[in-house]
Amino acid sequence: MGDAIRVDVWLGRVLAGYALLGATWLVMKTDGEVATRAKEHAKMLLLAVLIFMAIVSLWTPLASSDRNALVLDAETLLPVAGAF
Repeated sequence: MGDAIRVDVWLGRVLAGYALLGATWLVMKTDGEVATRAKEHAKMLLLAVLIFMAIVSLWTPLASSDRNALVLDAETLLPVAGAF
């Protein structure tokens, strides 16, 4: 069951990412109704990509205790937090 969910999340983010890429390309290369529809689709696809990014970002440290220790280590987080 876990492997099927992992594949679904991977496939979903890849499909959403490529669809977003295609929608933004259409916005750049077309005019009129096609560009307008592509902008609407791009907004929805951006939301989908952000949701998948959040899922993967939350899932990664929870998937394995080794990754959890690495990702949530204070020495790892402090330089990242300092960048903002």
